[in-house]
Amino acid sequence: GMACSFPSHNLTEVMAALVSMVKDPDISVSQLMKHIKGPDFSGGGIILNSKAEIRNVYEQGLGAVKIRGEWKIEHLPRGKQQVIIYSIPYGVNKARLIEKIAEIIIAKKLPPLIDVRDESDENMRVVLELKSGTNTEKILPYLLKHTELENNFQLNFNCLKPTGEPARLSLKEICRNFLDFRKEVVTRRLKYELDILIKRLHILDGFVTIFSQLDKALKIIRSSKSKQEAHDKLK
Repeated sequence: GMACSFPSHNLTEVMAALVSMVKDPDISVSQLMKHIKGPDFSGGGIILNSKAEIRNVYEQGLGAVKIRGEWKIEHLPRGKQQVIIYSIPYGVNKARLIEKIAEIIIAKKLPPLIDVRDESDENMRVVLELKSGTNTEKILPYLLKHTELENNFQLNFNCLKPTGEPARLSLKEICRNFLDFRKEVVTRRLKYELDILIKRLHILDGFVTIFSQLDKALKIIRSSKSKQEAHDKLK
């Protein structure tokens, strides 16, 4: 079997890239990336890969992007502070992440971390409560290493080509195939609409002919013994 994995992208960026390809069919992946900066994950998080690494993934149609959740530090009275996680990597289950952090606290693997709780509403807010005087620079690297606060998303651009043949495509090839598909769809639709108009034009031509010789046509119809006879005489 064949597997595939496509990350979500920003629609506005994709449309801009497609317009650029229409204007320049020989556009390179690097030029496409002036519009498509990289995957755009709905769950938030930041992509840590360099531009060169992302370009290589887009050119090869295979690779991984490293995603890290986002957090901020809130300072509380009496020198206390807490870490607020407000986004997590795409595909990571928030409940499972909280459970893993709780396991670390229970096992006392990270003594400065004393509690974790979920205060999310329509926005994500996972609170990590710390002991007074805790250096957050020692807490976060441990969590990044031992939880899914940072993880990889595998990309695999395996596709079925228009011929039905499976192949791993680059970003440019995917865009090219999509444009070809849209061209075919629009061409078929316009041809269908044209056929309808041609048929209607034929009917209108008949009306023009009849109205130009209306008196003669009425005489033929009135003098005919049947509809079929009138039809035959009007041809």
